[in-house]
Amino acid sequence: MADSPVSESLKEISPLEKNGPNCHVTSLERPYLGNSWVEISQSAYTSNLKFFREIIGNNTELSVVVKANAYGHGLQGTARLAAQAGADSFCVHSIDEAMRLRRSGFRQNILVMGHVPLDRLEEVVEHNLRIALFNRESLLRLQDITGEGRHLVRVHLKLETGTYRHGIAAEDLNWFLKKLRHTPRIILEAVYTHYANIEDTANQEYAEYQQYAFAQLVKMVKKSGFPIL
Repeated sequence: MADSPVSESLKEISPLEKNGPNCHVTSLERPYLGNSWVEISQSAYTSNLKFFREIIGNNTELSVVVKANAYGHGLQGTARLAAQAGADSFCVHSIDEAMRLRRSGFRQNILVMGHVPLDRLEEVVEHNLRIALFNRESLLRLQDITGEGRHLVRVHLKLETGTYRHGIAAEDLNWFLKKLRHTPRIILEAVYTHYANIEDTANQEYAEYQQYAFAQLVKMVKKSGFPIL
């Protein structure tokens, strides 16, 4: 999914009163509201998040993905519901989505998982956002921004294990780690990967391969001076 200028046109026009105060209408959605809508059960949603919390425990961060307008369910409304249900943080695709949450008063940690244009990386720093890091140009620009000593920025390395969309290949990982070791104001907070076909419950062979590849890359990161991961 790529950043799109359409995101700037998705301005909230007015609440859809018949579906409650947390339901919002956008200019692109308005023509379709005559005969279709989505209803989310707050109790079921809360139960689902509670289920995941019981699995991961209270000391592990529970982050809810609300990218692409919360998959069409409304960004702010879904984020508000998630926060009420115990979510610790959010993941979005674009800097525009992150800024919509910030402007709506959300102060939780927000990870921008998609590409952030180089000329907008200062917004990431200024608004205390996390960023997924997977290209050299972004890291070099963050070095320039934080080199003045005014701010810190937190990054999550996205490691390539077989999806081949965005990600740092094994042969390029040492370059990133070396740069991060010498840039103390850029904090390596986490690493992650993207499974290509994890939904295939009949054949988990490729997912298991990716899990193995990810484990090997994590070992490289730890051996390079980042043991807390």
